[in-house]
Amino acid sequence: MHKLLIFAKSPIKGKVKTRLKKNTPLTDDNILKLYTAFLKDTIVSASLSNVQKIYIAYYPEDSEKLMHKTIFKSTIRNLKSKIKMFPQSGNDFDDRVTNAIKEIHNDIRDNIVILGSDSPHIQPAIINRAFRFLSTPPIHPLQKGGKGGGSPEGWGNLKGSMVLGPSGEGGVYLIGLRYEGKINFKGVFIAKNESDNLLKIARRKKLSLLLLEELTDVDVKSDLITLISNLSMIKYSSHYTKIHLPQYTLNAIKRLGLTVTRKGNGTREKYLIKAKSKSGFCGI
Repeated sequence: MHKLLIFAKSPIKGKVKTRLKKNTPLTDDNILKLYTAFLKDTIVSASLSNVQKIYIAYYPEDSEKLMHKTIFKSTIRNLKSKIKMFPQSGNDFDDRVTNAIKEIHNDIRDNIVILGSDSPHIQPAIINRAFRFLSTPPIHPLQKGGKGGGSPEGWGNLKGSMVLGPSGEGGVYLIGLRYEGKINFKGVFIAKNESDNLLKIARRKKLSLLLLEELTDVDVKSDLITLISNLSMIKYSSHYTKIHLPQYTLNAIKRLGLTVTRKGNGTREKYLIKAKSKSGFCGI
């Protein structure tokens, strides 16, 4: 079964995306609106993929009513039949990921894709690509000297598959897994460079690996600047190719009047400004 697990903080003012306040004109209210849009767009993209069951692991544990209201009593309430929510549990994020996978992984045929809520522009096609790789038996690698280089050691003893979507600086926006045994994520996320730590798991567990294209994971000002710039291109591109638009995020950026500008002449440094939305002065 294709299962998709979204890790999400509940949209609580002053508790989400707090690093976006640094060197930006954003208030706690602004950030809350952006984060809520990110979360909704992530769920919409997931629902448009070939997923069969969506799970949302929320945090903190006592925020079920807020998450229920945000998801089921909003304009995306039609997704209710596909979604199951449960609280994250554990002393740190490593424990919470490990425990959440245990919660949903009850069949050796499960293909599990894990997302955060920080890349609202993720395309359903990217998720589908991950599911396809996880559900396809490993192919005999090309022999040494071929297009793919040498054959990895122990290719005939592969125990499953992993998919990684890099987000820059060693982070990941997507993890895909198909594995018959158990995987403990202790030391993966709380330590630096989780992509390296996940690669070590793939090697140790003998998992085939698919690397997806890099995608922005919005945590700090520079990430938001990149997202706004990319959304402008995505929106224009949608006139000429089939592409999913993260409408909640687009609308939030437009309402907030966010745009990207350059700091002074002769410099590449960029920063965010807020303009009144009625003026139409925004980058989207």
